[in-house]
Amino acid sequence: MAQHETLLLEAVSAGYGEGGGGSIWTYPGCILFAVSLLTTLGFGAPVPRTPLGRGAAVLFSAIGIPLHFLLILNVGNLAAGKLQLFINRHTDSNIPLHNETTHTQSRLIKWFPFLSVLLYYTLGAILFGFVRQRGVVDSLMFPLDFTAAGGVAKTSAHVRIFYALYLEIAVMLAATIVSLLQVSATRGIVDLGLRLGLLTNT
Repeated sequence: MAQHETLLLEAVSAGYGEGGGGSIWTYPGCILFAVSLLTTLGFGAPVPRTPLGRGAAVLFSAIGIPLHFLLILNVGNLAAGKLQLFINRHTDSNIPLHNETTHTQSRLIKWFPFLSVLLYYTLGAILFGFVRQRGVVDSLMFPLDFTAAGGVAKTSAHVRIFYALYLEIAVMLAATIVSLLQVSATRGIVDLGLRLGLLTNT
């Protein structure tokens, strides 16, 4: 009995048996763990079993999360600036209807967050759900397949790598949306201040 208990504990420590079988701590599994730790703070990710593994995860988080946050923030600001330049270039016209052009630009920027999140999530449901021949409900809830309890151990290596990339792009998209909302909110406050006479346009 003691021998079976020892073998069971060793198998669990190695990452077997979580989510219905398979192995979590493969090389692609470790990449997915590292990316999910940086992007979602490890939400739903498997927990390292050994003290050394947990210590390494804490050290990696302490260094990696702030650096990753700064990187994503700068990428989001850059992408938001490029997107605004793209919108301005394609909505400008030679007709002097500045108010109408500005209204079109602000409307496009307002709709961008909702549409981009919807399209990106739909893309994820197609790639990680329907392409893998999952049911409709399972496809719509595809992020749960990549948690420790949801069966990430049974997911193939290349799918784990693609999902890690999907997570990283999702965080970049979120940073771009936040940057766009900051700019539009600041512009709205300035316009309100000019209208109320609290600010002067000099």
